[in-house]
Amino acid sequence: MTEDARRKPAWSFAESAGWIWGNVTVGSGLIALLTSRRAPSFFEAMISRGTTLAVALLAMHAVLGFVFREDVESAWSRILRLLPVAVLAALGLAAVGPWNDGSGAMALPMSGALQFIGSVGVFPLSVGPDVFLRSAVAAVAIGLGIGSFRRIRRIGRAIAVAVLAWTAGSVTLLVSSWTAILSGWASGTRITHTQDALRALGYLHSNSYWSFFQSDRFFAGIGRQLETGAMLSTAAITFLLGVALLLPWLRRARPWNRPGILLAAIREAWVRPVAGAFLLALFSGAWLGVRTVGWSWGALDAVALFLLAATAGAWLWHWTLSRDVASLRDDEARRPWRLLPSGQVQVKDVTSLSDALRLLALLGAFLLGWPLLLMLLALFAVSSMNDRMNVRWRNIDLFRAAEPPILAALLVGAGSVFGTRQLLFPPGAAVAALAAALLAAAIPLIKVRKRPEQ
Repeated sequence: MTEDARRKPAWSFAESAGWIWGNVTVGSGLIALLTSRRAPSFFEAMISRGTTLAVALLAMHAVLGFVFREDVESAWSRILRLLPVAVLAALGLAAVGPWNDGSGAMALPMSGALQFIGSVGVFPLSVGPDVFLRSAVAAVAIGLGIGSFRRIRRIGRAIAVAVLAWTAGSVTLLVSSWTAILSGWASGTRITHTQDALRALGYLHSNSYWSFFQSDRFFAGIGRQLETGAMLSTAAITFLLGVALLLPWLRRARPWNRPGILLAAIREAWVRPVAGAFLLALFSGAWLGVRTVGWSWGALDAVALFLLAATAGAWLWHWTLSRDVASLRDDEARRPWRLLPSGQVQVKDVTSLSDALRLLALLGAFLLGWPLLLMLLALFAVSSMNDRMNVRWRNIDLFRAAEPPILAALLVGAGSVFGTRQLLFPPGAAVAALAAALLAAAIPLIKVRKRPEQ
């Protein structure tokens, strides 16, 4: 660990998210005020820009960690400390420059995308990622290069750090462009101009998950359907990319970087009968909804399905971790080989990971629409009630016993509104919810053979 990392504590996931989204909100508002332009919409400021910048920073961090083998915590700390400088750079460039100040989801053809990467975000001027995103990522990349030179005094390494960090971040900024280009290749359409890319996006979003009942599910209002749908789908793809970048980061972060610890944590969370019952409830509800409405499946619908799986996985892992903390005393007596009672990880480490997974689940559910977000909030409410209530009858904790059946029934409802793509429960959802609840209630009654002591 570097001396800098010893002096400063590591950033938690919640602190990092608050710092990134706070800088995005302040920067977006100040740019609109300074340039006398309209204030950014909620989707632009909090969803599109926030998610895109966060994942771009994760991509730059991956370069530092996996290419230059830098310490995970110290590299991430350096990136976050550069954010205020990046916001100031964005303010200055927005005041004097002609760059696009609209949606960061505006797609470019391949030539425009390569021009954007090669010119460090200077070109093209009026299309592509907005001025806040392009200037913030460029400023962070340059700052990382300068910081590398100040620490090591090797100009070649400093240039390599800046160039590779910018390349990784800029590729993330162009997710909508890559989506349009792939759509054009798949449909045999040649994309040579921005309008061709927009037409490819329009074709891709026709009757897709993010265009169906859009005004009812995403607080989007009426109008600008393609722009809103492209912004939401781009944010969803970017979110999934961020999840993919977080997993190897977690594997290198303390204490999960010790041999076998992360694998044991994943195994303890997922190799549980109740976890299988929960996933069965969710996807059986989704199947009922899809069968009722009759989707015409497209590429973006597959993205939505992956997003549902990632959101459900984040929630389920959060739930199992919170249950492990709540049942620590019981595990010390009955399951001492597990990570927490054996002392291999501390409660604060598990709690920090659990909080991170909760934030990921909330963001994923928001991108899937407010009906899914409503069901997720209900899941969190039930779990929170179980943590704080202690009603017993004949030595039975009633809330703890009732929690799995209630969660299973809610998961059927969550899958149903995902499948119907509206706040509509399909026929048979009530029966499926009852069956899922009975299955979840029966699982704790099954006697499992105790693991032999090592």
